[in-house]
Amino acid sequence: MPGGNGFFVFHMNLFASFPEGPRGTEHPIQCQGSVHPYAKKRVGFDVLLTHHSRDVRSFNEKGIRGALPKVALPMTTNPRKRKPLSPMLRLKRAVGSLLTLTGFLFPGISLSAEPPDPGNATWHIAVSGVMPNDADLDIYPTFKDGSLQQALATSRRYNTSIHFIEKESLVLEEDGFSGEMTFLITPDRWVPSDGQTSLLRLSFEGRFELSDDGENRWVRGSYEGSYDDREVSGNLGGGVGETETEWEQKVMRARVTPVKEEGAPDSEEIQLTVAVDGDQVLWGTVGVSWHRNVPRESFFDVSGLKVEDGKVKGSARLAAIDFFPGADPEATFDVDIGLIRVQGLVGGWIRAPEVPAPIAKAFYGRGTADRGARSHPLESENPPLWRYQPETSGWYRPPPDEFQAVEPGEHPRLLFRAEDVPALREKAETPEGRAIVERLRELLGEDGEAMTERFNEREPHNHFRGPEHPIGTFTMWHGAGFGLLYQLTGEEKYADLAREAVQLAFEGKMDRDNRYSWVAPGTGLRAGTILGGIALAYDLCYHAWPEDFRQEVALRLQNYNQPPASQYDPVNLDEELVELQKDIPAYLRDVEGFSLDYLSGRTGYPPGSNHYGAFLGGFTAVLAIHGDPGTDTAFLDERLREFEHNIPRLLTQGFGDRGFYAEGDHPGRISANVGMLEALIALRNVTGRDYLTATSNAEWVTLKWIHMLIPRGDRLWHPKRGVYGSDHFSGIGQSGSGEFAYGFGSVSPRYHPALLWVYQNFEHPVRPHYGANTYPHRAVHSLVHWPVDVEPANQSGILPHAIVDKVHGYFATRNRWQDENDIHISLALENGPTGYHTLRPRGRGVLIVAGFGTHLGWSTRSFGAQPVAWETEEDGSFRLALRRGEREGALTVDFSGDSGVAGVLLATGELFDQPPSESNSGPIRTHQVEAGGHTVHVITLSEEEHPEVRSGDDAHIQVGSQRFALHEGLLTAR
Repeated sequence: MPGGNGFFVFHMNLFASFPEGPRGTEHPIQCQGSVHPYAKKRVGFDVLLTHHSRDVRSFNEKGIRGALPKVALPMTTNPRKRKPLSPMLRLKRAVGSLLTLTGFLFPGISLSAEPPDPGNATWHIAVSGVMPNDADLDIYPTFKDGSLQQALATSRRYNTSIHFIEKESLVLEEDGFSGEMTFLITPDRWVPSDGQTSLLRLSFEGRFELSDDGENRWVRGSYEGSYDDREVSGNLGGGVGETETEWEQKVMRARVTPVKEEGAPDSEEIQLTVAVDGDQVLWGTVGVSWHRNVPRESFFDVSGLKVEDGKVKGSARLAAIDFFPGADPEATFDVDIGLIRVQGLVGGWIRAPEVPAPIAKAFYGRGTADRGARSHPLESENPPLWRYQPETSGWYRPPPDEFQAVEPGEHPRLLFRAEDVPALREKAETPEGRAIVERLRELLGEDGEAMTERFNEREPHNHFRGPEHPIGTFTMWHGAGFGLLYQLTGEEKYADLAREAVQLAFEGKMDRDNRYSWVAPGTGLRAGTILGGIALAYDLCYHAWPEDFRQEVALRLQNYNQPPASQYDPVNLDEELVELQKDIPAYLRDVEGFSLDYLSGRTGYPPGSNHYGAFLGGFTAVLAIHGDPGTDTAFLDERLREFEHNIPRLLTQGFGDRGFYAEGDHPGRISANVGMLEALIALRNVTGRDYLTATSNAEWVTLKWIHMLIPRGDRLWHPKRGVYGSDHFSGIGQSGSGEFAYGFGSVSPRYHPALLWVYQNFEHPVRPHYGANTYPHRAVHSLVHWPVDVEPANQSGILPHAIVDKVHGYFATRNRWQDENDIHISLALENGPTGYHTLRPRGRGVLIVAGFGTHLGWSTRSFGAQPVAWETEEDGSFRLALRRGEREGALTVDFSGDSGVAGVLLATGELFDQPPSESNSGPIRTHQVEAGGHTVHVITLSEEEHPEVRSGDDAHIQVGSQRFALHEGLLTAR
């Protein structure tokens, strides 16, 4: 069976019909499924049912020889509902029981010629219908000399966690067993929705039955008990199998999910790993994760852990940053750690009763074990680079000494303070300032002198429903645009127009994009940024609006709780929430309304999701109204803390240290441009705390685009990765623009000349709008942040040519910044944290080579590989060595020109054994040579003649006049 030793789950879809016929008629049924999650292989199999007995006669997986023996299936009725099961449900349970009993759910339970002794064996007990939603509970206890050694339980139809036996009093009898068990039912990330543990108490009466041929021993019986306050009873089935041996050396790991305190926001998951040799724990690591992949891990002292049978238990001192990225890097605390192994299945926990909020106090979850002791990761021949170097620097610069705290009722405050207004008015008279203000008036329509007459008449929706509306159509940000005109002129007519725009939004007028609506936003992503937009209008017009209206706006922001567009009913919207539409996304089914509570950390989204940064629009709203008359200071204080806790999470589990995003390029634009950057700018201005320039993670959200963009005619191109967007840097809409409007306020002044050069040479010829391409508030940011006294400068000497995002494994290099003939080469390993969407670009390749107005995508096998060596040159040339398991690869980019062309790429090893698409003409050409027993793929880039590529003597690769060779895992010019 695929997967070998260890635990895996077999998923299947089974479709069958039962024709009329006499009992005893055999019906073949075809099934398809997959092995999950440890063996990614599709499988098919045949099941032959006998009508009269429901016995399974044969089970043949494609590629697997032989047939399994007859299995009598015990469950024919549901004991709780006391009515016959439907044929389909009966069939589903029948095949499920077969899979369980024959070891397909649990390989350690294997059928054998002689049935094992129950007192020295591993059992499977399937408890039918005991869990919520009528899900079964599968219990796996291991016995030795008649005593229970360890046990774990799981219920895949309920959640993905492992459940633990808290108390037990099972007694083995001559032909059966009886007794009681109390189970701690633990949460996974999603189920139960409150994130709490619960107790299941069961009493068993069971017996052992031999199969007809005497070769197998089944478990039969019944149970009764209570699940919290609910009484439960029913049947149980299962089998007895051999206990696997040779587990003295092993690596055990578990991904443990936090148990929420009531009302607490979402928290991190922890991956716990220990290596064991006999009764000694060799080493251990912990790492923070939200969805998939753990980008960084820390070693901890394992001297307090003890080994007994299949259990590792004890105490350890862990760093706070191993639980929460924003914690004090120097803080540590004692925790209780446990890992229980049954065959290849592992359940783990971390209990930390003394930790401060926002760290959870208990974590539980499932994992796996592998046979064989693994040496310390840093003592291996090629240890991975950076993986065991967690970020320990502070995430923000504290307020400077001259910073003055914002007073209650003080406005403006989000982007500038009252004392900054004279300088802003002077900037508005510069050539750049006049151009930005002129663009703002175009975006507002009617030259900004009256409310626009253009409105989007469509209803709210979770998905964009065009058509594209012309510039000047009403938006949720018209109020902010009029607010800037009020600040620049002091004329109250503009504040009145801002008030009118905000009131129209409250009354249900739609944005130009029907996903953005105050009364029914498409998702929390849209709700967050809408709140930020209304808050900016409030901030800019505070002193010009009547007191009753500004208090109304402040309270509407504070108490916002609108339902999603999927629940929109234009008639009953204000009276009740209507029934959910049939196509409502799963993540919105339990959302009654988007509120500040929800947006500040109770969404369920991982920081690697494109939605996460957009929620921070709610942060901007809280910063705008905090402390103002009539607001709830205690409530807003709590929301401020929760929103700020999410920033280090987003900057470590979403963005990496060179700005690469977990879900790819355009999802990163959504997260940054629709909430995060505006919120971090406002936070710096209101509190003095600067998250933008304290580390490279936030600054490179903008700087990455300087590195990637290449002009191509009337558009800007970039190597697109991720499910959303394209390779066109469109500059349209909320998420498709903002890099220049926010960028100058998001990076250190030393980078302003480089960003300004890219704008003037790449962006301005295509869109001369100073970053204010579609929405009025982008003009507000552009005027505030645009450097009018800076000379643009080419990037060389300001930004490095070759960069690496050490969190995500993103490697990129560029030979120059000049024109469409620039060369850009990038490789994304996706070995960092993830969101819901993969980086794998359809048809574009993991490795993207661009130059001379075209590009090539190469679908290598390097996804998930770890870098083990990395060297760079000032001109952007680099050498990289990778490893994934036993597979290796080497990649080199050379911009020296010694080969006679602008760029050369060479790659070899199993990770690059799948050749790139063949290209024998044009500026990008592919070659393949054999050298020293290795296949080497070579790509040359030139707009003129390409050099000859051949194998040289002494296992060298000759590219024109330049020689390369594989040396100590790296392809190096010799």
